[in-house]
Amino acid sequence: MQIAYLSDIGTRKKENQDFVGIFTNQKHYKLAIVADGVTSEKGGDIAAEMVVNNFGFGWQQTSIDSLDSSKKWISQKAREENSRILEAGKRFDDLSKMATTMVLAVSVGNKVLVGNLGDSRAYLFNGSELKQLSFDHSFGNELLKRGEVSADDVEKIPHHQSITRYFGLNANTEMSFSQSIVDNNDIVMLATDGLTKQVDEKDILKVLKSKHKSLSEMVALLISMANEQSGFDNVTVLLMSQFMEDNQ
Repeated sequence: MQIAYLSDIGTRKKENQDFVGIFTNQKHYKLAIVADGVTSEKGGDIAAEMVVNNFGFGWQQTSIDSLDSSKKWISQKAREENSRILEAGKRFDDLSKMATTMVLAVSVGNKVLVGNLGDSRAYLFNGSELKQLSFDHSFGNELLKRGEVSADDVEKIPHHQSITRYFGLNANTEMSFSQSIVDNNDIVMLATDGLTKQVDEKDILKVLKSKHKSLSEMVALLISMANEQSGFDNVTVLLMSQFMEDNQ
């Protein structure tokens, strides 16, 4: 498997509250994970680092070799990590508002499981099209899912981009999951909203179609594009491909 990732502070922030990691379990299957500290309040960076490292180090101890088992483990781990973050927020005044989104992917052979909490996203590029695999947990998107607003009107809703689920909000850590079959040369992208709210999907697609570029070059170009748009936020991008190559 080929993997490239980069996290950048952007041009306007004083600190980077994104965190990213790749971890391999006892069966040599990989977990890719990206987290984005929700707020500029102190503690967002700590929450993101906690989630990535605790998920990652836990994954390294498992012998999971299927997507069904992965999903069960991830769901349970999400509940544990949310409780840990909520407890830390109660114990330490300076961490009372610590919170983070998360998106992750587990690859097993030609199948990929994506899970997310919040609005950090996962996409699948199949060589021609870009498809979002994650579900944005935002106020507008939740209304859209329930059929209470149309796609044409959702952006007119006040605070439609407000995040409705994330670690550190409350006891609700029900993640969204999706499974996809991938060809060897497909690309799975995980990214924080520092990319997806700044760079149009059509422009992301153009970069991923650049077959002469390596994954590392694509990651660097996408981050550069986000910073050129405004750089208002931290931006993290992770790309995975060559899924059927030796995972070891």
